[in-house]
Amino acid sequence: MWRRLRRVAGFLQTLSTKAIYFGHQSVGSNIMEGIQALVSGTSGPVPRVSQTSAAGSMVKGVFAHAGSGSNGDPMGKITAFVASIQGSVGNKVDIAFFKFCYVDFDGST
Repeated sequence: MWRRLRRVAGFLQTLSTKAIYFGHQSVGSNIMEGIQALVSGTSGPVPRVSQTSAAGSMVKGVFAHAGSGSNGDPMGKITAFVASIQGSVGNKVDIAFFKFCYVDFDGST
């Protein structure tokens, strides 16, 4: 167990040297709660978790996250994420990603 905790601490230390942006909706908030719990339970350098999409907040050491699009509209999520990246956020971050939700794909499309 200690070995895994050291690995997590090492990953978080690496992330603390990056500017990260994560676009999401509903379930993404649960993911961020888990990341915040990992950060809070780790000593040493860790990224600061911040709920924002403001380009000025995208600095090294920040794991920023914000809503992107709407659930049930996967193309809207893509469009919203691309707009934020092509705006000023993309020039500020080292890592950017977003996630779909299971409700984005109900099988009828």
